[in-house]
Amino acid sequence: MKNINIKSSYPEKAVPLLKDAIERERKLILHSITVTKAKIDKLASSLNINISDLIQGKTPRTPENEQDLLELEGELSILQHLEEELSSLEELQLCP
Repeated sequence: MKNINIKSSYPEKAVPLLKDAIERERKLILHSITVTKAKIDKLASSLNINISDLIQGKTPRTPENEQDLLELEGELSILQHLEEELSSLEELQLCP
């Protein structure tokens, strides 16, 4: 783990601001994850498919379901990105 230094004339004010900003970002990401998971569940249910089958390429593609499958794959990609962001954010340690 590497350190990042922030210089401030008023560290007693900067530290709470940074903590609040990190917490706000964490809450936003968690909310986005919740919304994205709901979209994934809704799409998977409407397509009557298993997510792991889709990821493994076992889901049959037809002209009728192709657009929905692409949307579902996009949502899965967004979810993965959000979870990576959350993981990175949760690793942060503020050391005043």
